[in-house]
Amino acid sequence: MSRLIAFLLLLISSLVQAAPVDVHGARLWIAPDQTQLVIDADAVVDHKIFPLENPDRLVIDIPQARLAGKLPLAEAQDLLVKGVRSGVLDNGDLRLVLDLKQPVRAKSDLLEPNERYGYRLVVDMTPQAGATVTEQGTSPLPGKPGGKAADSMRDLVIAIDPGHGGEDPGAIGTHGTKEKDITLDIARKLASLINKETGMRAVLMRTGITTLACTSGFS
Repeated sequence: MSRLIAFLLLLISSLVQAAPVDVHGARLWIAPDQTQLVIDADAVVDHKIFPLENPDRLVIDIPQARLAGKLPLAEAQDLLVKGVRSGVLDNGDLRLVLDLKQPVRAKSDLLEPNERYGYRLVVDMTPQAGATVTEQGTSPLPGKPGGKAADSMRDLVIAIDPGHGGEDPGAIGTHGTKEKDITLDIARKLASLINKETGMRAVLMRTGITTLACTSGFS
């Protein structure tokens, strides 16, 4: 009898582990210096992220997952992402591909469900080091090859990252104050102090978030 119970428990565990994760869709959020992709799922998402070149792409592989919703269309004002598409690998894993306008640095974070959203995989993308965002794409930082002469005087650029952004409010105070608003306000005041110093220039990694419409992005 005990062997039968153990077998049934093992069988149930195997079935639970084999159940695919449903990806309900994704959303893009853009800011002047970064783009954020939020992937909604019904369970914790295992994933692997890696870049590809020629052309520039960012690949997100999600094992044992299936796309059950829509992907977003990138907007023209997004300076990093020009498209989002999906496919299924030979082993059945879900692959999301972000077609890029320029190389990016990416970091991911898993968020637990809250009052409004379920499980989320958040991928933050910023331009690679050595480049700054422009409306045409990237341009070299002053003093780098292709910019000003290496021996010319230039400001010290200090990046300030307020964190959070998008739909993630961070901690919420008793009166509804959101952590992401407080960190942004502090970052702006710090940037103001830095900009008053000779030879120093502050760059905010987040100055605000704009929500983009979510429609089918498969191509």
